[in-house]
Amino acid sequence: MYELKTCSVCGATELKRIGVEEKDGQVFGIYKCPSCDTQLSAYDKFLKTVKKATPVVPQPEAAEEKITSSTEETPRHTAVVNIAADVYKKAIGSTIELVAQMGEMSAQGTGTVISDSGYFITNAHVVAELEQNRRAVVNFCDNVFGENEKHYRFVADLVYVDPSCDLALLKTDPDKSLKPVEFCYAEAFPGEDVYAIGNSKGEGLCIVEGIVSDIHRSIGGRDHIMISAPVTQGNSGGPVFNSEGKFIGIVRGGHADVSAMNYVIPIKTIVDFLQDAKDKEGCIL
Repeated sequence: MYELKTCSVCGATELKRIGVEEKDGQVFGIYKCPSCDTQLSAYDKFLKTVKKATPVVPQPEAAEEKITSSTEETPRHTAVVNIAADVYKKAIGSTIELVAQMGEMSAQGTGTVISDSGYFITNAHVVAELEQNRRAVVNFCDNVFGENEKHYRFVADLVYVDPSCDLALLKTDPDKSLKPVEFCYAEAFPGEDVYAIGNSKGEGLCIVEGIVSDIHRSIGGRDHIMISAPVTQGNSGGPVFNSEGKFIGIVRGGHADVSAMNYVIPIKTIVDFLQDAKDKEGCIL
């Protein structure tokens, strides 16, 4: 039988048992306190003791709330990753791995598709040997070979070169896997996110990201965009895109000892170059 020794109301230690009760197969005493005249049951104390000894189990509502809170944080991370992924998916079809052969030597570079007719551009220094001041061509390459991410391989013809702006126009047979870039005619701005796709170190196409550091860096008397994306020599001639996947220029080069100071030929220079190619070579782009 479960008994009581102390009054839970006044704390008196002399209780008078006035009866018993049976609950859950156990017998519990019923008492009356002479000091405060309160009737007490040992069963009430038994219930409180059992409740204290029972571990607290998290309620389903609390668990669901925790899961929801964790899920809410995930989209922010995913959104950042998907910008680069979306740009790559949209623009990779406009990018070509190039190999230019000059006798026994070869140069690795990148090409940027600019029309459905098989035309693409790259740097003049990828397909020709230029004078030190880059105002004239010393020697053209013998052959230019290209391959895109769909493993479409081709030989290209050199159509027009302007060493003063370090641009060259080439042409191959049209193919549905060669997709022209979407030009962005709005001027880039400092701090803008940019993504460069190219044949980095001649080891295949990949994407790197950075920001626009400056839009007025003069090289050879022409404005260039400076970006922090870590491009390499193999990226020469490769496209640079904004966060919408629109084409803002092609990589020209950078400081050999500083990875975050790389230069991009802007859209305005490229458009002027293509107009010259139309006027001088009769190109139908």
